[in-house]
Amino acid sequence: MFALALAACLCLCVHSLPPDKVNANHIIRTRSIDLTDAQLLKTESRLKLGLYPDAYLLDIEPYLEDGVFKGYLRINVTFGDSLDEITLHSASNLNILRTEVTVPSASDPMGYETIPIAQVVKDLRKPLLSIQLEKAIPSKTTAWINIMYNGSMDVSNSYGIFKRTYTEKEEERIVVAAHLRPNFARRLFPCFDQPFYKAPLQLTIVRPRNMVALSNTEVVKTENITGEPGAVRDHFQVTPLMSTFSFGFVIADLEQLPDARIYNDKHGNSITIRVWARPEYLQALEGLYEKLLWVLGEAADVWEMQLPLSKLDIVALPNYQGVKPADSWGLIMFKESDLSNKGYLQLAQEIMYQWCGALVSPFWWSDAYINKALVNYLAAEITFKINNGSEMEGKWPMTVLYSIYYEFSKRFPHSRITGMKQETASTKIELIFRMLNFTLGEATFKKGMRAFIKATKFKGFSNHDIWHALTDSAIADGKLPHNYKIQNIADSWIDKDRVPLVTAERNYDNNTVTLTQKLYLRERPHDVHDAELQTWWGAHSAGEG
Repeated sequence: MFALALAACLCLCVHSLPPDKVNANHIIRTRSIDLTDAQLLKTESRLKLGLYPDAYLLDIEPYLEDGVFKGYLRINVTFGDSLDEITLHSASNLNILRTEVTVPSASDPMGYETIPIAQVVKDLRKPLLSIQLEKAIPSKTTAWINIMYNGSMDVSNSYGIFKRTYTEKEEERIVVAAHLRPNFARRLFPCFDQPFYKAPLQLTIVRPRNMVALSNTEVVKTENITGEPGAVRDHFQVTPLMSTFSFGFVIADLEQLPDARIYNDKHGNSITIRVWARPEYLQALEGLYEKLLWVLGEAADVWEMQLPLSKLDIVALPNYQGVKPADSWGLIMFKESDLSNKGYLQLAQEIMYQWCGALVSPFWWSDAYINKALVNYLAAEITFKINNGSEMEGKWPMTVLYSIYYEFSKRFPHSRITGMKQETASTKIELIFRMLNFTLGEATFKKGMRAFIKATKFKGFSNHDIWHALTDSAIADGKLPHNYKIQNIADSWIDKDRVPLVTAERNYDNNTVTLTQKLYLRERPHDVHDAELQTWWGAHSAGEG
């Protein structure tokens, strides 16, 4: 009965909608981790285990006019195994100039020794850099990988390190920025470009004296450059532990919207919020501080977890061409039009990512769907709380719910638009979170979410971590029998490209209701194999798994 009640919650009101198909994509949706790219990355070759990054030290010198840059990188690593080869991600736009590997000296406690390198090889088929050593480095050894390189910026898209131009006061202006999601950090520097590798990063970057540089953390020192009076070098604070895709920066002619705000709360957060734009666009962003404070407060109350950030920079980036905002940790870059609109949903999605996506990240790309689904659901809940979801014009959740039923009731779901399958799968998981929130109760649901993020902060997570946290919360609150698991409920919905039709029969004589389920099909149901055997999670399977 409990399982069918869950199904009824998800299926509620389907038949009250108009019969014509409605496009769920009319709702503004950003992607915490881009699902199209994530789908391709699920089968990407993983770096060999046995070598782990401890810290990155990155020095970038961009040449704005030429669209190229120089880089110096130092990676502190620990050898978990004895290895004679170091493999890093490195894209084709990077040219490796010099490589050095050093380890602590065996004879001098204060010294170090250089390990001879046999050869450095770039894989022509994959974005991999292999540093082959003349002797193996023992396990448990700490080492330093030093790499000098140069590279080119992307001038046609807004990914990796990119350059954009725009005209202001009849003068061409340049923007250089880094948008590294989901796996474009390798276009900026050789690295461990997989989400579960987390390490702090310290950035030093050269910029024109009359421009602004922003990154994940605050600038701690700015120094003049000998022989270059028009340029300075900014040194940024060390970041928290983070995945490479959470790093980002921007160099541009920006001004700050006056009266930056400081967000403080009972969870320990003290975050300076700053809004940046080209001077002519600042007026369009008036009132944005109030919106950001409201959304940030609601998001912090969901997680009850302090962010390890001292500031959050929000940038209206001129001529930014990305499909979604470049949401680095502590730095979010929007299209100008997106940032000046009156809604809250997109802001809520990007700020939610600062917890679920940056503080905790999917262990592998196959878990990107659940990251996106959870962020989108919680952002929608915040938006309804702030303005009753008026900006969605009634599209959420009923429009997406109807679209899912329309697609999954076909004889061949996604037969014409294969690329939509990933978005549909994530949207279905979003509605599963909504279903669990209503059936377990909001207090129990959020208790589980807080336990999940507490257990996985600064780590990678899988979908199992979320379902286990919800199960423990539901059992502790008496909302779920001890032999039931949320994992069973969720999997029965996620693993099927179908949905049920739930029928409720009420008996007014004894005040009972009987719920039954069957596969919902609207096209040639007799052609669907074993349609009568398809059921969604029920009490008979509660103790399995």
